[in-house]
Amino acid sequence: ELGGTFIKLGQVLSTRPDLVPQEFSDELRRLRADCPRVPWPAIQESLDHEFGGRLATLFGWIDEEPLAAASIAQVHAARLADGTEVVLKILRPGIEELIAADMDILSEIAALLETRFQQLGYSPTETVREFQRELQREVDMHHEGRSTDQLRRLFSDQTDIHFPFVHWHASTRRVLTLQRIHGTLLSRMDYSSLTPERRRRIVASGARAVFRQCLEFGLFHADPHPGNIFVRPDDTLCFIDCGMTGRIDRQTQQDLALLVLAVINGDLEGVLDAVSALCSPDPLIRMDRSFRRDAADFTARFERGTIQSLDMAELLNEFFSLLRRYRLRCPADLVFLIKALS
Repeated sequence: ELGGTFIKLGQVLSTRPDLVPQEFSDELRRLRADCPRVPWPAIQESLDHEFGGRLATLFGWIDEEPLAAASIAQVHAARLADGTEVVLKILRPGIEELIAADMDILSEIAALLETRFQQLGYSPTETVREFQRELQREVDMHHEGRSTDQLRRLFSDQTDIHFPFVHWHASTRRVLTLQRIHGTLLSRMDYSSLTPERRRRIVASGARAVFRQCLEFGLFHADPHPGNIFVRPDDTLCFIDCGMTGRIDRQTQQDLALLVLAVINGDLEGVLDAVSALCSPDPLIRMDRSFRRDAADFTARFERGTIQSLDMAELLNEFFSLLRRYRLRCPADLVFLIKALS
């Protein structure tokens, strides 16, 4: 009911297990469903404003019925003048002004929380600033286009993974024109219709793609949920909606790998080393008896396993529960990385 900014805030919080408990995250994830649709006359007026007299020469047809409506933008099928099938991702009219007003409200609430509650384990004003930076990237379609282009080039050597082609000549800061992908979204796929061999092939391709992004390229799709991945008829995968991406440096990648290794080996000191490297906590927390006991319990739950048997999602959710309990906070980019991996 609060509109696009707060829907987006809920979506972002659903991916932040360091800030909200799992039951909140599960509920907020429902905000990924279709948002209210913008009527065609308002979309057409926005397109006329963006392209002026070029609209009729650039596009041969634009479907008035949207394919999808999200919190920030709406997607319409179209054809370029040469017949190429595309989709147009168009910012909601007036969204920038709405976001500016909503961010003023959120900033006031955050400042109030900051002065009233000292032991939240994170800074509300810093969290709002992070969210504002993310929104500013998402209302600039050039940012999503550049991220999509870069990921497509990075995967040029992998035939089973694709990212849409960006038609820059028909794009602006408020409208992104992308190759139309034909296939089925993972979120809408009937898994029971897939043979075990096809399931393994799809999962292997997707897992390899996410791990390459996170641990090889250091540039990753920060929200690779099933509604953002198409399975094409030949079982190749295509990632869409690259507006939310993250970057991670080599040292942080190494620290995360050491955390997993320490847990598998039942190495409590190694786990504490990894927590210190990843979260930069107060050095005294390491000597806190309650913290050491809970960290040991966490380690004992997963030790003596193997990479093959490890439930990565469960391990990382337990890790975030431990951090929340002692008001320790990971940097936002690391949280997005861990969520993408899990």
